[in-house]
Amino acid sequence: MLGQQILKPVGEYYFDFAVRLHKIANRRLLLPIKFHRWSAIAPGLKAANWTTGVSLDELIPDKKRRAEVRRGLQRSAEVPIAKIDHDGFFLSQFGRLNELPLVSEAAFLPRKKHDLWLVATGKGIGVRKTFTGNADGFLRELEILHVLGNAGCNVPKLIRVEPETLSFTTSFIRGRVLREELAVKGALVRDRDMTSASKLCRESRIREGRRFLSQVVGAKFVERLWGELVKLHEAGVVWSDIKYGNVIIEEPSGLPYLIDFEGSLYFPRKGPLFRGLRGRDIRKFNQHFR
Repeated sequence: MLGQQILKPVGEYYFDFAVRLHKIANRRLLLPIKFHRWSAIAPGLKAANWTTGVSLDELIPDKKRRAEVRRGLQRSAEVPIAKIDHDGFFLSQFGRLNELPLVSEAAFLPRKKHDLWLVATGKGIGVRKTFTGNADGFLRELEILHVLGNAGCNVPKLIRVEPETLSFTTSFIRGRVLREELAVKGALVRDRDMTSASKLCRESRIREGRRFLSQVVGAKFVERLWGELVKLHEAGVVWSDIKYGNVIIEEPSGLPYLIDFEGSLYFPRKGPLFRGLRGRDIRKFNQHFR
């Protein structure tokens, strides 16, 4: 029944407890070391070979608005273009944006944890994420993006890191969010489309997505997505937050790209906890896509 909560198996509570202990241990023992390391790395992170999939001319159709952004880039390394809401809609600061779902200020659905902005940089369009007061979450996702980028996974590239403000900027992946494509077909998978009761049940969203999945992507896309999950696990990363909103159908290639790793974990040694959580990742993937 839509909105009905399903109790977790006993083993899931064990994993939740073990993950909490893992995060506490990392926060207390490794956070200062990692923060110092990234403070040293950040100034040299130039992403010299990075090219964006979207240019400013393609994104903003109004010439005067584009000129305003370029003037801003003469004074700052980044210019905020649009704030991104919880469902991935864009609240633009520069009028119409091509190929992006826009939202009014009244309909904007604030993100629960971290601010997300579409920004213009000297090399193109990026996405800036700010972890206000959460150095642990900032360093965890930063490290994971760095590891996955080196492993050749389809994830955004790090192009700028600011440890002092707990923020980083990644490349903007041109394409369509899988959750949005499912919603267009009629699936109730976005927060703004659901009642407060049904929000409580994650399983209802999975069922809704599964109903329409074959209308949006084919078996080849799902197998490629599975291949990306395998590469994550080979790199020692547990994705954890597997959901339709964290998958982008990149254009023009049609390849799956993965985003939003704030709930993920990195295990360089791949011990028992990693293996258990990897199994949970696989079960979640099968629930969503197979």
